[in-house]
Amino acid sequence: DKMEAALANDNGGAKKILTTLLNILAIALCAFGAVQMWNLKQTGFYFYLVGEVVPYIGLLIAGTDAMAAASALAGSIGPAVIGIAITLMVIFDVVFIVMYAVNLKYMVPPSQFD
Repeated sequence: DKMEAALANDNGGAKKILTTLLNILAIALCAFGAVQMWNLKQTGFYFYLVGEVVPYIGLLIAGTDAMAAASALAGSIGPAVIGIAITLMVIFDVVFIVMYAVNLKYMVPPSQFD
């Protein structure tokens, strides 16, 4: 019933397209940032940081409709599964951001690029 209600309230594909584009942008920023950090450039960290924050903006845009539909798929344990997935996503993002930030001192600042 929850799944049917969430699908009935779907007001078009605009939100879906926007969140999909935001996710593609986030993947591209993280990949570009990772390559730059691999080359020891500090600017890569900032691209990576923005790429890690963008999916949360998409999550806010998608709102509760997407969460209701996803939790309905898992039945009665759906909200718990969604909560655990989001918590793990936040933990991994924070851990990697902190690890990269600690090693920022070994990277070359933007003013020293060739």
